[in-house]
Amino acid sequence: MANEYRGEVEVELGGNTYTMRPTMNAIAHLEAKGGSIRKLLSKFIKDDGSGRTVENDEWAVTDVMRILQAGFVGQGRDAPAPKDLGDLVMQTGAQALVVPCVEFLANCLNPPKREAAEADHDENPTDGAEA
Repeated sequence: MANEYRGEVEVELGGNTYTMRPTMNAIAHLEAKGGSIRKLLSKFIKDDGSGRTVENDEWAVTDVMRILQAGFVGQGRDAPAPKDLGDLVMQTGAQALVVPCVEFLANCLNPPKREAAEADHDENPTDGAEA
């Protein structure tokens, strides 16, 4: 299960759920293989000129693979084997992986703040009580 306070993101690959973790090692892995995270993120989303963020279609399947690999850095047996990642992406479909990849990149740049997560929980309790 992903820890939202750490900015972790769950991703489903080949019918299994894995957790991507935004760490300095993940960031270093991404940037060593292709420039800044902001540049990579801009392949997936962009400003439409009116201040709204919209999808961008400049990403490639190799970008998705690179993000997944970075998200799994240092996780050992809790992550899919690197040699299996390509097949898992093909089984799942690269388009289905865009949202978790974008969320992961955003969390690498600006991890969620614990206070904000707690405030959201206070406003939206999930204890099943009706107002």
